[in-house]
Amino acid sequence: MVSLLGKILSRKPKCPYCQYELPKVPRNKAKCPQCRQQIYVKALPPKWDKALYTETQAKEIEQQEKQSKQKEADEKWRQLNQDLQQAMRRGDYQAMRDLYRDMALEAHRRGKTSLKLQEVAHEMELRHYQQTGIGKAEVLGTNCCDACQTQNGLVIDVSEGIKNQPIPYKGCTNKINHAAPDCWCVCTYIPVAG
Repeated sequence: MVSLLGKILSRKPKCPYCQYELPKVPRNKAKCPQCRQQIYVKALPPKWDKALYTETQAKEIEQQEKQSKQKEADEKWRQLNQDLQQAMRRGDYQAMRDLYRDMALEAHRRGKTSLKLQEVAHEMELRHYQQTGIGKAEVLGTNCCDACQTQNGLVIDVSEGIKNQPIPYKGCTNKINHAAPDCWCVCTYIPVAG
């Protein structure tokens, strides 16, 4: 990690290039009035003290932050896969549904394709219904998009739903991450009694 070569702003702010004493702390990046170099302002953990950095230092910090986020995301994905394997061994369709949904959400947030994971999550919900003797399910699509509302109230046979997968609805336009290639369909099933 970049050592705190930048000047911590609890002292008088100085240009990280020429050490010129600045009249005030820049809010964002700014040019030094003395050497005309670009000064970058960063707040870093653990205390979130602001410090001034050179362009090279700022880029290095950004790269390290990006790598750290990727490492966290990879660890989360590894844990989801491990939990999914355990749920599969137990035959726990509810846990599988939740884990596939979490995986789909993680993929969607990263801007990756998530539709297949969403489909499998809904399939696991229907397989749980089937496992517990529920023969019919209703699509609840009121909290998604206009297209999904056309599916709202649709009652399906659980075994047919596993084959045909009415949700995620193919015409869904809802997204959390607008850069993601797929929708984020929030439609769900509810069991139909009797």
